[in-house]
Amino acid sequence: MSKPKLSIVGSYAAGLTMKTSRFPISGETLLGHDFTCMHGGKGSNQAIACARQGAESTLIASIGDDLYGKAALELWAREHVDAAHVCISPNAPTGAGFIMVDQDGNNEILIDLGANNKLSAEHVSQTADVIAASDVLLLQLEIPLPPVEEALKTASKNSVFSILNPAPWQPLPLDILTGCSLITPNETEAKLMLGAPADSEIDINTLADSLLQKGLQSVIITLGEKGCFIVNQQCRELIPAFSADAVDTTGAGDTFTASLGVALAEKASLKEAALFASAASALSVSKYGVIDSLPTRQETEAFLQHEKENVYAD
Repeated sequence: MSKPKLSIVGSYAAGLTMKTSRFPISGETLLGHDFTCMHGGKGSNQAIACARQGAESTLIASIGDDLYGKAALELWAREHVDAAHVCISPNAPTGAGFIMVDQDGNNEILIDLGANNKLSAEHVSQTADVIAASDVLLLQLEIPLPPVEEALKTASKNSVFSILNPAPWQPLPLDILTGCSLITPNETEAKLMLGAPADSEIDINTLADSLLQKGLQSVIITLGEKGCFIVNQQCRELIPAFSADAVDTTGAGDTFTASLGVALAEKASLKEAALFASAASALSVSKYGVIDSLPTRQETEAFLQHEKENVYAD
């Protein structure tokens, strides 16, 4: 059986992480501990997660000509991610993110996109053959919108299944939202997609209905420890989250999206793919860091089989 092929158009950023007992309030300085500098960026995370799940993973991104960029290239080589279509910008630094993780595993993140802002629609158009040959295209919003739109246009033209993880959220043209095969917002992002306040109280079914009424094809709303809600014109179901001892949720969303994409590339149903992605995500939150927490295919399948026998058994 040939490996599924996924193209990921997205970001890379060095992740500078520090642990803290709690997050500081405005104007407050706290002492943190266990500072680390790790690889991050939603595009890179998802590309590595796809490779670990057994896919042929191709990353289309932009990095700086600096130490962080060189470290990224070495990482992708180790992780069997095809980085031949990553462009190196001589005039912008590699992106960087600052991450705080509290004692409960929650995180807060601030990002300087740097060279990610140099990724252009023209560069993406030069990779059209790569995207066209893919089973699934993954997209996020840590890069400018023109390359996202260009990648979607190529995917649509060649009947490639496309998944948009709309994070970090920014207002999107309706043709981007309706042009994706599947969108995977969290609950806050789903509300913002409707123009509602992030803290508004909206029933999950109402939220899903409103998104479909906008013309979206399929939506999976991720709900953290509550699981995820899958909806399109044919199905509507809450998939409970698997039990996990969460220590760091930083890479959970990227793990979910990538694993979902791999399963769909292998022709799993939306529900089957969501279960697989939920299992991978549960594994990821049980370890600190992003790259170290991305599970392998073998780990995910073993965990999923165990949980199905003990939790989802009829």
